[in-house]
Amino acid sequence: MSPHRLRIAFVIDDLGHGGAQRQLSTLVAALAETVEPQVYCLSEITRPFADTIRAAGVRVVTMRRSRGFDVRRLRSLTHEISSGEVDVVHGFLDAANLYAYLAARRARTPCVLSLRNEVLRLGGFRGWCLRRALRRADWVVTNSRAGARFLTDSVLVDPGRTTVVPNAVASHHIDSAPDLAPPQPPVIGFVGRLVEQKQPDLLLDAYAILLERVPDATLVLVGDGPRRQPLLDRIRRLGVADGVTMTGAVDNVERYMREFSCLVLPSVFEGFPNVVMEALSLGIPVVACPVGDLEDVVLEGRTGRLIREDTPPALAFLLSQVIEDEPLRRSAAEEGPALIRTQYSVAAATDKLMAVYNGLTSTEPSPRP
Repeated sequence: MSPHRLRIAFVIDDLGHGGAQRQLSTLVAALAETVEPQVYCLSEITRPFADTIRAAGVRVVTMRRSRGFDVRRLRSLTHEISSGEVDVVHGFLDAANLYAYLAARRARTPCVLSLRNEVLRLGGFRGWCLRRALRRADWVVTNSRAGARFLTDSVLVDPGRTTVVPNAVASHHIDSAPDLAPPQPPVIGFVGRLVEQKQPDLLLDAYAILLERVPDATLVLVGDGPRRQPLLDRIRRLGVADGVTMTGAVDNVERYMREFSCLVLPSVFEGFPNVVMEALSLGIPVVACPVGDLEDVVLEGRTGRLIREDTPPALAFLLSQVIEDEPLRRSAAEEGPALIRTQYSVAAATDKLMAVYNGLTSTEPSPRP
């Protein structure tokens, strides 16, 4: 008789373009070798990652999105979990955490929730509910030590019920050797949601100043979001339209990243951003604010540079230094992929998750994951 394969139900807000969505796609494909994962998407936004997940043989259930909290959606999720004999429910984003927690409790199923930043983005009553759910969940997974500190210090989650599982990078990103030839002209790259948190406006202002020193430099903004139109207006006001490309949301981010001289992420808060890990795996220097756990991977002068002063003149000067720093470029090409390969593999991440799932479903006492 074959051993029982755990059934893990992942609940996520959507499967559109985003770091959390990309990470879930990577993890469930790997977990499918040992458990039976299934993904519940709480909206009709499913591209591009629903296709990737289904290609790995994993079931994806899509639910109709509505404004505010939807009791019918909670009932549907609870029914799916109960009828599907799910062993563990794992919420993967803030709003999804609330649905996952309530559905798991109604179905009497162990519940794992996630924190993917070093802060909570939900405020008001929903934020209060999420804090309460995080404190009462069976386990909480976060992708950074900064997030773990926030959980214990600010949310008052029992540190004995938390596990740090850093974002992982699939091996195909690091199998090929980095191109040591510098892009000509220099290409400054940004990948992410166009939101205030990530400060794309600061990057644009810095780019306008950078052109005074490096007139042939270009800027590529990969992603979409609510700041898109204000950024287009800012580009026109700054007079830099000839050098800036805004791609919108794209499925193949790597195609653009391979052309970057450096990746810039001037965020005011993060957890463990996927895009930084992927840039490092490709040997691309990273310029980022020292938020979340980024100081663990953006090693000063080796894999990138840290933004110590987030003003346009200071960032412009830092970018000019990075563009002209040949030793940094060669060091990043060597150390970045090695760092990701040895410390942030998909296998390491799934091993930690399996320790959590097995601990919650075992009738025997188990060591802390």
